[in-house]
Amino acid sequence: MSWIVVEIEGIDGMARGNEVTCPNAIGEDPTSVTVNGASYAVEDWRVDERDDVIYLTLADADFKNVQIAQEENDDQPDEGGDPNNTGE
Repeated sequence: MSWIVVEIEGIDGMARGNEVTCPNAIGEDPTSVTVNGASYAVEDWRVDERDDVIYLTLADADFKNVQIAQEENDDQPDEGGDPNNTGE
């Protein structure tokens, strides 16, 4: 399962399953966060002080459906691409 782009408390971040990560700008000891407009309880968290990034494990969150939708969109060729691989 790959990471997907999400917005966490107005900050660009990444999500996979029930894990999210973003720059550590959401405060100490978070109990809940808003991801893509929906509120989630924080089950666990840790800060990587080397990069000042926070990793959150969310209760009752699963971004698998969002990830599948993003992956399906990524399968489409860009405008002007060669969808038939004819080389033209």
